[in-house]
Amino acid sequence: MSKMFFIDYDDANNDKLNELITKTSAEHNYVILMSNYSASKMIEISKKLNASPYIISNNGSLVMNYQTKEVLINKFFNQEDLKKLITYFYDHEINFYLQGINYIFSNVKNKLFVYITKENVDNLVKNYNVYQIMIDSENVNRMLTIPAFLKDNFKELKIVEEDKNHKYYLIGRKDASRSNGIYEIMDKLKLGINDIVIVGKTSEEFKIVVI
Repeated sequence: MSKMFFIDYDDANNDKLNELITKTSAEHNYVILMSNYSASKMIEISKKLNASPYIISNNGSLVMNYQTKEVLINKFFNQEDLKKLITYFYDHEINFYLQGINYIFSNVKNKLFVYITKENVDNLVKNYNVYQIMIDSENVNRMLTIPAFLKDNFKELKIVEEDKNHKYYLIGRKDASRSNGIYEIMDKLKLGINDIVIVGKTSEEFKIVVI
């Protein structure tokens, strides 16, 4: 009987994992990729590896079937919160990278990002949904204040990831997680506990199969 594999996928250059995904899909199983990557990047990877059209992107902030365009979870940043955060980052010389569906918007000039200035922030916030924010800075003292700043001013947000030197943070919504994405897909496809396998760290949140 076919199984559904939910795989934590955060390294597009992992040849061993790519081989596992392709092989598992070819055996008439369903493979759903989960990552902190944007939806567009997840769709690209999923198609390349012949995985399932369901994806769990942005750490569960956006969960969808890219073939049918059905969206199961769509949790983007509140516009006012986003404006306040961007203003704070500009004022304190913090580099930011805003993950949308198709683009990453940033105050860093790089061909990989869409460059934005203070003058066009309002247009961005009004017209594009942002699902996660990555920030970095060499100013460690300033970055050390970020957890308290978020806790005191943005009750709906959380730090998803950070490096040990506090030079990098990934910020998302508290009500978004890969686990919630799994539950939504299970409910949609009427799957039971015995129908799924979770590969990666997300498995620690479940009493299912740990690989």
